Amino acid sequence: MNKTLVSLTLIFIASFAVNAQASSMSPMQTYLAYHKAVIAASKPDEILPYHTKKQAAKTRALSAKQQAQGLEMVQMFLAEEKGLKLVFEKINGDEATIKFKYCSEGKSGTKEVSMMMEGAAWKVGKSHSKTSLKPCK
Repeated sequence: MNKTLVSLTLIFIASFAVNAQASSMSPMQTYLAYHKAVIAASKPDEILPYHTKKQAAKTRALSAKQQAQGLEMVQMFLAEEKGLKLVFEKINGDEATIKFKYCSEGKSGTKEVSMMMEGAAWKVGKSHSKTSLKPCK
């Protein structure tokens, strides 16, 4: 019983520390943490805390196989995005939009991501990328 109580206490403390850190992060900082977490994730559940409730629900509605395939695809795309540089970050109440430049396979690109404040933390919503034929600078 004591081991269980200690384990639950440690889980609670770790959860609180992650939430406290997330609440002080900007939308771009949150996205960068998400980017890193996605690349390191071994299962889809590991990145769901970064998603909006709506996005997380859509993922949970998929089969385990579809979730795993989706994670692999997102990992592939995000692993190719190098040198992320913020273009703008607009915050309007509980909503934010970030846009950044990146380099992927020698080509420059931009990505725009919608974010939502849920609880005390920014969460990742939808994103849209554009890769040009121009070489990275």
